[in-house]
Amino acid sequence: MSNIHGLKKFTGFNHYCSRANDQTLHVGRFGRLFPGLPALYSDPAVLNELGRKTGPMDGGTNANRSASVDVGHVFFGQFIDHDITLDTSSSLAEVNAPEDIINVRTPTLDLDCIYGQGPEASPFMYVQTGSFAGVKLLTGADVNAADPLVSNDLFRSPHGTAIIGDPRNDENRIISQLQLAMIRFHNHVVDHLSSAHSGHELYEAARSMVTHHYHWVVIYD
Repeated sequence: MSNIHGLKKFTGFNHYCSRANDQTLHVGRFGRLFPGLPALYSDPAVLNELGRKTGPMDGGTNANRSASVDVGHVFFGQFIDHDITLDTSSSLAEVNAPEDIINVRTPTLDLDCIYGQGPEASPFMYVQTGSFAGVKLLTGADVNAADPLVSNDLFRSPHGTAIIGDPRNDENRIISQLQLAMIRFHNHVVDHLSSAHSGHELYEAARSMVTHHYHWVVIYD
C-alpha cells in the first residue's frame, strides 16, 4: 500500500492491492517504503472477520489498552505524520500512480507543519507588529479582547478556520492542542533567546532550537 496521507477520508484500499499498482517509483515522490516487495493483498473476508463486533479486535466493555505505548504517543505519531507527508493531488475515486504524486510536506522533520513556509512566504501565521514581528507565531491569545477559551486555542479566521502550517492539525482537539503547544514552545524560546538575537536571526535561532528539541523527542521518546 502506498504511504500516502492526505486531506481526504480513506474509504478503502482494494485498488492499492493489485499488481498493476506495484511499480518501481522515482526518488523524491510518494511511493512504497520497500519498492522491491510485491503489493500486499488482504482477503476482504479475513479483514471483515478481524473487525467484526465481538471479533479479535473488539475490546468490548473492557477498554483494553496497550501496556507498552502511552496514549499520547498515538497523537504525537499523527503529528509526525503530518510533519513529513501531505498529498493534495490524488483522488480516492480512481487508481492513482504513486510516482506522479508530489509530497507537499518535507520529509525531514523540520516542523514545516508549524512554521509553514516561514515569515516571508506565510506572514499570516506570524505576529506583524512590535519587536517580535515576523518572529513569533500567532495564537488565539493575540486576538483583541480574547476570552480564556479563545486565548487557549489556535489563531483562527472569522469563520473558525485554524491559521496554521497544516490544516490537518486541527482535525481533533488533542492534535489541535499539540499544535498549539509547539507554537507556544517556539514563542517561549523566542523570549529566552531575545537577549542575544533580534529580527530574522532571532527567528532562525529559535526555530533551530525548537527543531532540535523535537528531534530529540522523536529519537529518544
